[in-house]
Amino acid sequence: VMSQLDQAQAMELGANSMLNKVPTAMIRQDRQIRLLNRACFDDYLRRDFYCAQREQRPLSVFLFSIDSVATYKQVFGASGAELTFKRVVGVVAGCFRRAGDACTRLDDSRVLVATLTTQPEQAYQFAQSVRAKVRDLAIYHPRAVGSRYLTLGVKVVSRVPERTDTVGSFIAELFEGSTAKTDLLQEIK
Repeated sequence: VMSQLDQAQAMELGANSMLNKVPTAMIRQDRQIRLLNRACFDDYLRRDFYCAQREQRPLSVFLFSIDSVATYKQVFGASGAELTFKRVVGVVAGCFRRAGDACTRLDDSRVLVATLTTQPEQAYQFAQSVRAKVRDLAIYHPRAVGSRYLTLGVKVVSRVPERTDTVGSFIAELFEGSTAKTDLLQEIK
């Protein structure tokens, strides 16, 4: 005779084993830091871009990057840098909690955010307030240039997409003047 506790544990084990069998493509969030996975983010971005283009509303896309991440990894190692990245991403994602906001991890030091509900003037001010919140974490960075603490760089594109724009050309504005190659521009067209 199984007690109620044994039955509850058996049901919990069954539920956990079912969760482990979910195909990776169906998981919509990055399990490590609770951000949307890239495929899901790309879908949201395409949908939001075409809605903004059709309705002539502004679309804002933010690219947040941790400054001097290579030297931070040298000092604290890859695991220390990953933990710090998770703390920073938690602050960034916490600032974008509205229903229309989508956040994803681009690589080891960058987060990409898209939102339909921000006016262009407000987007730049909001980006600066996110930077200030990360600076307020006071994460020590002994080799940072110009500061003792970890800082966050940000690039913003916030405007109404023109009829001739594509998603790729809109996002490419974030990377103008940068020689960094990114898979984002190749994936989103």
